[in-house]
Amino acid sequence: MKMKPIQRGLICLGVATFLAISLSPSKASPQTAETKQMMKDSLQKAANELNLSADQKTKLKGIFSDAKAKRESIFKDSSLTDEQKQDKLKDLRGSTKSQVDEVLTPDQRTQLAEKLKAAKPE
Repeated sequence: MKMKPIQRGLICLGVATFLAISLSPSKASPQTAETKQMMKDSLQKAANELNLSADQKTKLKGIFSDAKAKRESIFKDSSLTDEQKQDKLKDLRGSTKSQVDEVLTPDQRTQLAEKLKAAKPE
């Protein structure tokens, strides 16, 4: 079954967010600390399986940090309609994925794609 572009984008953004959490220190509130720790652990495992270099981790952290700031800005922009926000978020997901792809090796991109496919609900 072919994955719809929106689903693919959401999955990529989800992975990007999870990797960002796994690469940055946690500042979680007590209520969400356990959930964030579980996500961090699973993403750290994924990052380890991709065998990211220290340079790649640094670059990805910057990419995800920038994407998070842009995403928050889009959500807070009251001048945008919901449709405009969705369009901007779609563009952001695409640009984030492109930036991530530039950092990963071809083998790592293949491994990530396989992980995303396996994680996709049927």
